[in-house]
Amino acid sequence: MHTIKRKYKQAIIWLIKIFFLIGYLFMEFITEGTSYYHEFESLVILSVLVFGTFYCNHICPYGIISELFEKLGKLILGKWRTKIQIPEYLDIKMRFIKYIFGAFFLWIFLSGTASYWGDHGDMYMSTTVSKVYLLVKMFLGISVLSFFFDRFFCRYLCYQKAWYNIIEFFSPTKIARDKQSCTSCKLCDSKCPMNVPVSDKKTIKADKDCISCYECVSNCPPKAESLHLKFFGIKVKPFRFILIVSAIYFILSWVWVIFSVEEIIQQWF
Repeated sequence: MHTIKRKYKQAIIWLIKIFFLIGYLFMEFITEGTSYYHEFESLVILSVLVFGTFYCNHICPYGIISELFEKLGKLILGKWRTKIQIPEYLDIKMRFIKYIFGAFFLWIFLSGTASYWGDHGDMYMSTTVSKVYLLVKMFLGISVLSFFFDRFFCRYLCYQKAWYNIIEFFSPTKIARDKQSCTSCKLCDSKCPMNVPVSDKKTIKADKDCISCYECVSNCPPKAESLHLKFFGIKVKPFRFILIVSAIYFILSWVWVIFSVEEIIQQWF
């Protein structure tokens, strides 16, 4: 019964992800030209500040596409895929690459070369490095490399993930681990697509590269219940949290459209 209920919840979560992905790719055609767009950068930053990196795993189109390629790789390659994973010592060093890109794009925005709140197409076309970054992102990071390695783009290349790791430090949303009830089965570690050593941490947030997939919480053995998702210190069920936050984000995205919030912020900055 528990397995059936879990699969039912996973199916609903994937419907939400596909809904947001379709909205990102085709909403302008669906709404007959209405400029609906759910990746408003100011809204994303607000969501990270309040709900942690929820956006990364459940709403971000590039994160969702990366996960689809990841699942395709597991389906086609099977157990062979686990044998070609990046060594831990190299994995740790490669995670700093996104911070280098984060610093570079921050310089682009602060220097006035491009606006973070404007068209990202203009931003990517502003310098040679940003053009190369876009090509690597689209044709390698979220597709080919994610086919072989779990969340390759999110782990190593996403400059925004580097920023979110810092912003989420102030978020009231976190995953807490109860050391006393933990049995050190390390099932949480094996389920984490970002390879975060959950079983060694007291709290898990984006500074550990968490993308808020909540797989560690959902797979923690019922007898232990050592991992909990907390919002302002209150324990919340991951599935309910996903449903509520997804609805809030969708509603706010329309508020951003109707009141031109992003354009107002762009005028300020």
